[in-house]
Amino acid sequence: MITVLHFPNNLFREIPSRRHRREPDAMTNFIREHKGSYKAVAEVDTDDLEYAYMQTNNINTNWCENTDVSVIDPQITEFRSTSVGDIMIRNEEMFVVANCGFDKIVL
Repeated sequence: MITVLHFPNNLFREIPSRRHRREPDAMTNFIREHKGSYKAVAEVDTDDLEYAYMQTNNINTNWCENTDVSVIDPQITEFRSTSVGDIMIRNEEMFVVANCGFDKIVL
């Protein structure tokens, strides 16, 4: 099972850019600073990060309609796609969605 956490849209411009990611702790520091702002939005019945990412993206339909996805908060009305800077938790390990793939984060 993978839990997906999204950062609020108002933080999008603050996510470390690719240029700043060359600094080894840029993303970790961003997550530490904004940890309380992330919101758990879904659980995906898989252990595959790529599959969880795909299932929480609005491709042909709203991701909340995908069969392997459980919406955590039924009050959510805006289902944006999972994107760079969002977090996935698998077996108590935390991963951030990177420009390409996922980076393990240790806080």
